[in-house]
Amino acid sequence: MDLLYKIGTLLALLLGFYNFYLQRKDKRPRLILGIERSYVPSYTKGTDLGNLLHPVPGFVIRARNVTERKITIEATYFLDGKKRRFRLPDNWTVIKEIPAQESRTFNVSFFKLDQWLSQVGIEEKGKGRFVLADGSGKEYKTEKIGHHLSQGPITAEELP
Repeated sequence: MDLLYKIGTLLALLLGFYNFYLQRKDKRPRLILGIERSYVPSYTKGTDLGNLLHPVPGFVIRARNVTERKITIEATYFLDGKKRRFRLPDNWTVIKEIPAQESRTFNVSFFKLDQWLSQVGIEEKGKGRFVLADGSGKEYKTEKIGHHLSQGPITAEELP
């Protein structure tokens, strides 16, 4: 009987440590990033009717927070094939924070991205990826964008 009591106590202790480990693991910020081709909204200025909204080909970058804590994004970068970091322009709308158990997106037009990459001097555009850095210094990376750049235009059947 004494042996069974000791084994039960040891199992309860091990289960307690395992539970503590799982709770601590869930407290760390963790994002899942995805990138997909889509049409993104763009505005044309200078018409008699004001600004016109029309779709242009681009990316939608989706960040999902799978933890129980809010994650604040401090910076959004483009990481080229040579591991150089380029901070995205300030006038681009990017993700600032992601509440617990939610997702946020931001859109990037192919044309704006291509213009900007040419301005900063990136030649191998397909080997780059987007990086989101949180307040604790952890970085989350998308897959390389080359696959998405090489695909043809989106058909109406592919739209959501």
